[in-house]
Amino acid sequence: MYEGQRFDALSPGSYLDVAFEEKPKPINVVRAVVDTIHAKIVQSKPRPLALTKGGDFKAQQRAKKITKLAEAIAYDSGGDAEASRVLRDTCSQGSGACKVFTVNGKVRVSRVLIHQLFVDP
Repeated sequence: MYEGQRFDALSPGSYLDVAFEEKPKPINVVRAVVDTIHAKIVQSKPRPLALTKGGDFKAQQRAKKITKLAEAIAYDSGGDAEASRVLRDTCSQGSGACKVFTVNGKVRVSRVLIHQLFVDP
């Protein structure tokens, strides 16, 4: 705390001015930008949507049910929270990845750090 400081005297009052001197705090500009971009993108969640191409009424009803099922699986698996973390990795590191797997028949999503991935050519 007092390292490298000059003192005019050895009395307790001379230490007081140096001890409580305000030092400028560093500003992390990258984090501020990443937080802003992350907040703007996360405001609107992407949602799975099944579409039919010229399908009849039965196919359209099936597509609506598939959409509801996909939304339920994404909610149950915690995919939205993990996707948010992956987005933050993408904004700060340039890439992000998640792993989709099953545990006891339930779909789960987990964030994977990009430096832990190995791509087999």
